[in-house]
Amino acid sequence: MAKSKKSASSKPFGDEITIQELPLKNPVRSGPPGGKTLLDLIEEKRPRNPDGTPVEAHQADEELVVFGPGMQAFTWMVPLMMLLFSLDYLVHAQYRQDVEMSMLLMRVFKAAPAIFILHYIFHPRRHWVSAQIFFFTVSIAAGCWLVQAVNKSGYYAVMKRAPPVGTLWIWAAVEMSLGPIVLSSLIIASYTRYHGYSFL
Repeated sequence: MAKSKKSASSKPFGDEITIQELPLKNPVRSGPPGGKTLLDLIEEKRPRNPDGTPVEAHQADEELVVFGPGMQAFTWMVPLMMLLFSLDYLVHAQYRQDVEMSMLLMRVFKAAPAIFILHYIFHPRRHWVSAQIFFFTVSIAAGCWLVQAVNKSGYYAVMKRAPPVGTLWIWAAVEMSLGPIVLSSLIIASYTRYHGYSFL
């Protein structure tokens, strides 16, 4: 055994050591293990509140912020711009109008600052009651206007105003909680049925 230890220590660093050359030893079972266990190390590394109590899992999820408000507003602005472009394109195609991509892109980029500012202001406060009331009001107003415009207004007014209003409607719905979304949808559907309108 001494010869094995000597041969293992004489090997250059990085050479492979076989299992026969490793010193084997049974664990001590007569008492508690010495040093810190894995559970002790996990408990030491757990995030804690200022009063010393451990942070619960739901608290850590709620407080986890990957991006700041500016970056969050920018990342939301991109899909909303794509939505605005798609609605604008579909409205022109519905009325069989020539689509000028440069004009559509110009309108989308002109709306980008407004989209960014709206999301920057309201998204971090979306859980506020006042913000939910604002989203609820915008959703109903935009939805009812779209229904009336599609059924009563001329094609030029629809092409010009329906895409941004539709984008605003969808943005407000995304920011709302489930309850206000369902209620606003029922109100818009009731408005549509009361006036005898249709979405098509």
